[in-house]
Amino acid sequence: EEGGNPENLYEKINGAAEQYIAFGFRALHYVTLARDDRFLTVELYDQGSFPNALGIFAAQREAGRPVERRGGAFYYPTPAGAVGGIGGFYFKIAADGTGAEVTEKAEALVGLFSELPVSREAVSPGYSILADGLGLTLDSVAYEKSDVFRYDFLSDFWFGAVGQGSAARYFVHQAADAEEAATLFGRLLEEQLFEYALLERDEESALLRHEYLETVFGLRRIGRLLVGVEGAENRERALDCLGRLGEVIEG
Repeated sequence: EEGGNPENLYEKINGAAEQYIAFGFRALHYVTLARDDRFLTVELYDQGSFPNALGIFAAQREAGRPVERRGGAFYYPTPAGAVGGIGGFYFKIAADGTGAEVTEKAEALVGLFSELPVSREAVSPGYSILADGLGLTLDSVAYEKSDVFRYDFLSDFWFGAVGQGSAARYFVHQAADAEEAATLFGRLLEEQLFEYALLERDEESALLRHEYLETVFGLRRIGRLLVGVEGAENRERALDCLGRLGEVIEG
């Protein structure tokens, strides 16, 4: 069934509609399957693109659940079904109970989703740098569509967990051109100086330390790319992350 569009999504989803809309929501398709006295609902959200689908998936994913791949789909099983995405679609499978029968049905449905003919859109450079270049798994990657770092002038950023016992995150953004990247570099640096102390900078890179948390924020411009790390434990970690990003990008 056609269950929702940007105008009436609030009628279907209480409390989460704005999050879906922020990630490009177009339409919701859903169906409820019944057998004896058991029910299972399948919801398929058309988010318009892979970044949007991964963005809502990352925003709603239960922490600690490893993400699995099956064909073109990414997902994680839950006691009552599964949650995942494929292409520009985000899906939820939820039964009214748990058990082997529910698990088998959810896996079968994920199998069907994994075979859907999705469009082969160009892979975002940000995602490619993190996943292919740095080798991050999908459950370590997230996408933020707007208001990045709480700034309304920043959008379309990819984030990746540094790992290795660190809470720091890489970030990558591709601007329209090098001039726009330089402008964003300057604006972001200017805004961060309200909460950070400048450690060092040149025309294309900067390191800052948070005044209270004492974490280090690293920022670098490489052509039309704006890359960096937030939440690094110290200057050395930040420099290492910037170096890794530079090696991947500059080859």
